[in-house]
Amino acid sequence: MMQLQVSHAERVELATVVRFVEALAPTRPHPEVGVSLAANLLIGPPLAVFGRIRDAIHEWRRQSSTA
Repeated sequence: MMQLQVSHAERVELATVVRFVEALAPTRPHPEVGVSLAANLLIGPPLAVFGRIRDAIHEWRRQSSTA
């Protein structure tokens, strides 16, 4: 349905934006931040970085233990 209403260039641009936002989004919920938009905008990106580092370390440790 979206293909009929949105041009290919607009879909490509939207996909780029979605990938960018996904890269900034935390990988797990952080209920301590709350539901405030300001708190999410301020705290979300650093938590996303820490979460991705944590995930990378866990994956590295998992791979190291099986090797």
